[in-house]
Amino acid sequence: AAYSCGLKLPGRARPKLDGLGAAALTEAVLRKVVTRGLLDPLRRLFREFHEEIDDFLPAMVEATAAIPESQTPAIRSVSELFSLPSLRVLGSDQSVCVPIAADPLTLCIGEDLFLAASEAERFFLVTRAVVVAKHGLILLVRAAPERVLLVLHAMFSVVRPGHAVQVANEREQRSVTRELAKRLPPPRRTQLQPLLSDLLAAEDFSTRRLAAASYEFGSRVSLAISGDLPAASDGLLRLRGNPPEELPEEERLRLLRADP
Repeated sequence: AAYSCGLKLPGRARPKLDGLGAAALTEAVLRKVVTRGLLDPLRRLFREFHEEIDDFLPAMVEATAAIPESQTPAIRSVSELFSLPSLRVLGSDQSVCVPIAADPLTLCIGEDLFLAASEAERFFLVTRAVVVAKHGLILLVRAAPERVLLVLHAMFSVVRPGHAVQVANEREQRSVTRELAKRLPPPRRTQLQPLLSDLLAAEDFSTRRLAAASYEFGSRVSLAISGDLPAASDGLLRLRGNPPEELPEEERLRLLRADP
């Protein structure tokens, strides 16, 4: 833990921890690292109704062209680990590593972030994003939290006419509700209602917190695969716009404690 925070311990060699590799993707391990709560019903909703709502949840980051030379050993290792026939890597001006499409699986990664990161950091961050994608949570993490909330309430308005909730853009919510009503015939609405009722009735429901929980789950699985805690912490610091090589020990500790 000390080495992962950038601390050097005199007289002690840097420890090496072995990850579980592909074994971390088995159901027995995933059950131990999954974040409990509302993620499971939300994941089921997105998986079962992806076709109907995909258009309404665009990526909030703007992707540029594919990153030149992006097929590094780390990217190839991730593709092999998940048996991906294709893993597209698009660039961005923002410091992100987010899945934005499922078929083919496409990630949007900050170009400066990608070029500055080590291969170990790339492996951790890309694996983290792929885990989130593979568990049906692309729509949750790629769209703005406010947009996800608007679409969920619009869906609820379709299955329960008269449902009303204050949102930032009421005109847009009415427009989305009308379009969703055309896409959701009565049988589909019957399937949708219990999933939405469980979600929106929860006191702690927050699309922002759920997106963070998705990435927390991805981080746990990615770290279980690699076992490389220093690369994980450095990658997360870099993702938040803090180049770890430029940070003094005290600042690294403060940032990791403030946003674990």
